[in-house]
Amino acid sequence: MDTLIGAVPEGWRVTLLQTICDIQAGPSGSLIRSSQHSDSGGVSLVRPKDIWNHKIATTGVTRVPEEIAETLTRYRLAAGDIVCTRTGEPGRPALVTKSQDGWLYSTGLLRLRPHEMADSTLLVSYLALPAVQHWIYDRTTATTALRSITTRALGRLPIVLPPLDVQAQISAALSSLDEKIKVHEEIVRTTSRLRDTVAQLILTGTMPVPRS
Repeated sequence: MDTLIGAVPEGWRVTLLQTICDIQAGPSGSLIRSSQHSDSGGVSLVRPKDIWNHKIATTGVTRVPEEIAETLTRYRLAAGDIVCTRTGEPGRPALVTKSQDGWLYSTGLLRLRPHEMADSTLLVSYLALPAVQHWIYDRTTATTALRSITTRALGRLPIVLPPLDVQAQISAALSSLDEKIKVHEEIVRTTSRLRDTVAQLILTGTMPVPRS
């Protein structure tokens, strides 16, 4: 069967995003007064700038005062949710983990809450595919210099849905690759710090130049 992302095996089905997820836009910007920063008290608020490489930043996150957060309970995130950028660069997805359970999300995001028939990890990977990102971009609108996509438009996205047991296998494989990526990213960060330290020692004559 041919789909948005190419041919898939028999037994896999194609459905719409709105049939497998509850999709909800973030609250009006006027409802959130995020004047407190990450070191202050309050509830963390995910914004489009906090999404990178399918993940949500854990540092430098803006916080909303508790008294305001209490009025925004319907905009709380739960582990397994997906946040997707609605404005700016529409369509960038990230998975909500246990560490972000209870956080809020901003007006620039859409929250996808998958039903039991859809695996969250698999869905994030699907949303990030180039063909899917192109489909989303084609359905954005531009006001001034800012592009955006509506809940209705995103809900019409065709989704490839393998059987549940196959979803679990794919999710496990992708999670394993994510762990490998995390390890390599840490190696790069550590090596970069080592390089800076060695450069300081060499350039001050404290350490002889290593032989290549």
